[in-house]
Amino acid sequence: MPKIKFLLLATCLLYGTFVWTQSDRPNFIVIMADDLGIGDIGVYGSKLINTPNINRMAAEGMVFDSFYASANVCTASRGGLLTGRYPIRLGLVTDVARPSNNIHLAENEITIAEALQEQGYDTAIFGKWHLGSRIEWYPLNHGFDEFYGALHSNDMAPFKIYRDDRVIEDPVDQTTLTQRYTSEALRFIEQNKDNPFFLYVPHSFPHVPLFVSE
Repeated sequence: MPKIKFLLLATCLLYGTFVWTQSDRPNFIVIMADDLGIGDIGVYGSKLINTPNINRMAAEGMVFDSFYASANVCTASRGGLLTGRYPIRLGLVTDVARPSNNIHLAENEITIAEALQEQGYDTAIFGKWHLGSRIEWYPLNHGFDEFYGALHSNDMAPFKIYRDDRVIEDPVDQTTLTQRYTSEALRFIEQNKDNPFFLYVPHSFPHVPLFVSE
């Protein structure tokens, strides 16, 4: 399997006229947790919540101790993350995307997924999109080959689970969402172990309301 680079709550925009060989193209996995505070994980000092796997990723990789998020709300921060642009330039600062409004990531914006897709990468998102609710604004129209997850936060109705552009679950059993997103991610990694890939896993939790499995 090509080397995997884990980017936790961070990203870089790769776009241009690159010519890469198979061995030159690393895999990228971006994991985002919704409303997770810096003090909630062990590597940043939490004693209340046990996060051994995140701690291990930090120990084997890189820990940022000085950084900025592009915004403090869902839609704007996700737009900034995926495009590398300031949310105000994306027009995503007035509100978050909701089932009842037209806020979305514009079709002409270039995402990391699109840039890497053009370089022969397989791309997928498993989790919360929150960048538009019309079919023309779905992930598959922004550079992703696969989508499994929700269009909005889990406190917004109607809350449904999609596979690509189809609703596959309504109502949603939220107690197993984290496990299901993770299972999809593991399946994608195994399926594409011989190909370069970009995997984006924006989990729905710990955004409220909270649901946990048995």
